[in-house]
Amino acid sequence: MAKAERLKNEARESAAFRGHKMGAFKQTSEKSWIATCQVCGAKAGVDINPPPNGAEIWGDAVAVHCPGKEVH
Repeated sequence: MAKAERLKNEARESAAFRGHKMGAFKQTSEKSWIATCQVCGAKAGVDINPPPNGAEIWGDAVAVHCPGKEVH
């Protein structure tokens, strides 16, 4: 599952850039995983086989800054 690990790493990096402190990814199906920010509860998900027009990496944690992060 090299693709899954690569996608999870990319999601972690994107979420960290936005100030999120992500917990461990938990498998939700054979081909998808979700992690939750320990500060604000935002989710980051990965899907190694998304539906048409779907995304391999998705969620608020990879899209918006954590409200618990101090912004200068």
